[in-house]
Amino acid sequence: MPETTLTTEKYYLPTHTNGVRLICAYNKYTRGGGEGKGKGRIILVLGHGGGFSKEHYEPFLHDIFALEASYCQREPDSRSLKGPKYLIREAWALDAPNHGESGVMNEHELVRNPGVADIWDNASAFTTLLSSGLFGPLDKGYHQVIVCGHSAGSVAAVLSTQYFNPPASLPFNSLILIDPAMWSRSLGEKGFKSPMYQAYANSVLTRRDVWRSKEEAREWMRKREPGRGWDERVFDTFIEHGLRPLPTAHYPHLTSGVTLTTHRSDENMAFSGRLYSLDAADRLSQICRFRRVHLVYGGKADMFSREVQDSLNSPNEGRIFASITRLSKRVGHLASLFLVVQEAPLELAQAMFDILLKEVEFGDDLGAGIPVVGTNAGHATKEAPSSKL
Repeated sequence: MPETTLTTEKYYLPTHTNGVRLICAYNKYTRGGGEGKGKGRIILVLGHGGGFSKEHYEPFLHDIFALEASYCQREPDSRSLKGPKYLIREAWALDAPNHGESGVMNEHELVRNPGVADIWDNASAFTTLLSSGLFGPLDKGYHQVIVCGHSAGSVAAVLSTQYFNPPASLPFNSLILIDPAMWSRSLGEKGFKSPMYQAYANSVLTRRDVWRSKEEAREWMRKREPGRGWDERVFDTFIEHGLRPLPTAHYPHLTSGVTLTTHRSDENMAFSGRLYSLDAADRLSQICRFRRVHLVYGGKADMFSREVQDSLNSPNEGRIFASITRLSKRVGHLASLFLVVQEAPLELAQAMFDILLKEVEFGDDLGAGIPVVGTNAGHATKEAPSSKL
């Protein structure tokens, strides 16, 4: 595939989900080198899983932009391109308010007020971007906004739609849910009963999270789950962005070494709000009537059993999906112990690119756009606000 470079722009937006001002950090990715800048019809919005950050999507984005370049060379007259020979205009990746760069900026509030950020704050990070006006003027007959969530991020993406009612007014064209942590309410707590889910949930708050250096952390993580199963590029990204120097608001007494950028108590959010998974499945029953929803799973049903996963696909409960994709059997939610975005960014990019082509063709056949909401881009800043809120 052609080599690709990414240009990154950073933005910051405030949220007030629980009456407390928190900052959300966003990265906007476009093709590097200026080629095709501003061209293309699809705007991707990407939400991460529990314990990760927006930068984990960067290897995937390199791969999907490279796939796009190869496709444009092979199929220059494709109807999916419709004019300029680009499919993806830009991609936005967000950090939940208690994860990654957002968590660093909000750390003093998170320490003062434990539990102030939950899945609804993650959902608000999607809503805030979608209603910010930062996408600029959109041609409703051409541009398509596609929202993607991974694992806990898929729950947040779905719950974010509660802020837009009725569901027919959602300001995006379609949803792509990657290893969604949700299932039919008829199964109740069964989704949380798998040995792998239990093992990981029980270890989040007790596993090691302090090292003398990034080099020591790299060596320690690469020998253990989940790090040893990750794509090398994703692992390097985690070492760069997933670790931060001490001291921190969580560890003010430690004056040297590194710790996790996302504190383990904030990662635990993904395992503590269990009813949200069922609430999200219920909301999907409404969304599927108005928007196309795609599911992408790893080939291994380990974090959640195949029965649990399959229960989400339920026409009787109103959930009919545009497509359901399963990647190779070596890839699972926690394949060697972790996630599709981390383990197989290229395979995920191939599956996602196929979905994007289908979505563009569907949009052309439909001949209808989406409602454009929000004009408050003036509330955004490209400068990181102070972490002392």
